[in-house]
Amino acid sequence: MPEAMKVLFAFKNGHWPEFSGGVQSNTDYLARALQQRGHEVSVLCSLFGRGRFGLLSRAKLKISRMPWVCDTRLGYPVFRAWNVESIAGQLARHLQADIVVPQCHQTVPIAHSIMGASNAAVVPYFHNVEFNELGGCPRLPGINHYISNSHFTAKRFEDEFGIVSDVVPPIIECDRYACNARGDFVTFINPIEKKGLNIAAELAECFPHIPFLFVRSWDLSAEQEDKLDQACRGRGNISVVQPTSDMREIYSKTKILIAPSQWAEAWGRVASEAQCSGIPVLGSRIGGLVEAIGPGGITLPSNAPISVWINALGEMLKNEELYRRLSASAFQHSQRPGANPDRQITQLELTMMQAIRSKNKS
Repeated sequence: MPEAMKVLFAFKNGHWPEFSGGVQSNTDYLARALQQRGHEVSVLCSLFGRGRFGLLSRAKLKISRMPWVCDTRLGYPVFRAWNVESIAGQLARHLQADIVVPQCHQTVPIAHSIMGASNAAVVPYFHNVEFNELGGCPRLPGINHYISNSHFTAKRFEDEFGIVSDVVPPIIECDRYACNARGDFVTFINPIEKKGLNIAAELAECFPHIPFLFVRSWDLSAEQEDKLDQACRGRGNISVVQPTSDMREIYSKTKILIAPSQWAEAWGRVASEAQCSGIPVLGSRIGGLVEAIGPGGITLPSNAPISVWINALGEMLKNEELYRRLSASAFQHSQRPGANPDRQITQLELTMMQAIRSKNKS
């Protein structure tokens, strides 16, 4: 049994309920799982200040005159601040954190803040390969351990910065996503261009008698809203729905998930979620999305002609034997040892403990 640690996850992004995404889902699971193993866990994130929750948080921040405001509505302390990178070290010192895990936006400034103001060990956790979001070179003196969310991500960071990472893929609680019902929809989640909006819309046009479900995810800009409207215009078989906190509502209606992404996905969380119900995926052969889909679907070059996407989806829809085989492989892939949450948490614990020992020896 590892010694109890005081752990702080820190990122410039927002966190529930102000912002949702794969990093937020993963961080929430890690926080709760580490708590159950006896560790003290907190999260530091940006305060957006929008909506009822945001307005209340802004008021509390102003009254307290502290650089952060704290809430425990998620079952663990979440500290929200306007400038995460400037107060991360102060908070780590205040919490007497043993280890801080910076993630995503402004990872490097957050790490600098921590190392300059506290004795905590630092283990950056890389969730994408958008290097411009890091805020600098992550290869820093005093940091000896890193985590990546896929072998693809780890390879990109090794090639770019000479960093070697332990790989801990996004943790998927199958019980939160698995459903027995099987729908008729071809589902596309996060309908924006870089996720493959144009391909998804063309597929819907080529299969007018097949219902398509476009599920909103991130907040869309005015330009993205306009492009989504244009993509759906005149295509009556496309239903656009709002995001939901219970994705079983979506997967219970889904026959096939499409993920025709046009950018270097570090993983493909929706593919992993869908496969918990044996839903096969038709996706791009790009980045870590290939690892996420594995044998539980069909992958195509992201720049493949639309005719290739049409043929692949057509086969999955009409070839019952192929569909049954892919569906079985999708479920089996979701149950592989490397996707076992307990095993992943143990790997994370070991990496963090090694980082603390390295810090104590230096």
